Amino acid sequence: MPEMATTASDGAHPPAYDIAFILNANLRIRWPLEAKVLRNEKKITAYVAEIRDNFLTGRYAPFCLSAGMLGFLLAGRPEAAADRIAEKLDTALDPSPPYHPRRPHYRSSHRRDPIYHQAIAGTFTCHHLIMPMRLETGGLVPCFTPFCICRERPPWRSEQPAERHGGRSLQMQNGVKRRTSPC
Repeated sequence: MPEMATTASDGAHPPAYDIAFILNANLRIRWPLEAKVLRNEKKITAYVAEIRDNFLTGRYAPFCLSAGMLGFLLAGRPEAAADRIAEKLDTALDPSPPYHPRRPHYRSSHRRDPIYHQAIAGTFTCHHLIMPMRLETGGLVPCFTPFCICRERPPWRSEQPAERHGGRSLQMQNGVKRRTSPC
């Protein structure tokens, strides 16, 4: 959805987020998420540029002091990618255990000095979720599920699926066979 408060852009259209949560009480307030594909844990230039050039200038999220970045990591470890992002941003990426202790979710704090007149200045918090993915012919597929991260048995691999899902296994529920994670 385009950001109408900061209509200045390089092209003919106002800047648009990949995903944005809009506050119903005030439609100008949006909490955006930007997504980047990271080929490996070292190829983070576009990811870092998105934060520096758009969030910290106030071009994106002009009325919010926080936003989120999604990194779809095709090769490497999320922890190594987070370390490299922290190094390039010259700030710490703190793990965020309150959300999920084993999920690669981090937070970073930055000083925001907006160049757009309507954007608010202050300490900007960026949430980072770096998700291991693999590329298949149909697109990107997660390499993990919350069950794999926790090392719990996923419900579709249950030893007694008939008892857990109303007589049907989750693998064939609704006539659709679900793929299992490679983890």
